[in-house]
Amino acid sequence: MAIAIRCGEVGTALKESLKLYLTEHGCEVGDFGRFDGAAVRFSNISGALSTSIAAGRHAPGRG
Repeated sequence: MAIAIRCGEVGTALKESLKLYLTEHGCEVGDFGRFDGAAVRFSNISGALSTSIAAGRHAPGRG
């Protein structure tokens, strides 16, 4: 299964832990950010994530 994930600035560490867990359990993870803990507007990263899901490359995560 391929799962798309993203997070805001306060969720970066948790997202990285989740990504590691999913990868270790056989999932392909599409990481659409945040990578450095800096503030982000979700509208800036949601477009790429939504496009990937709509194209069938990733299943949506829930959070």
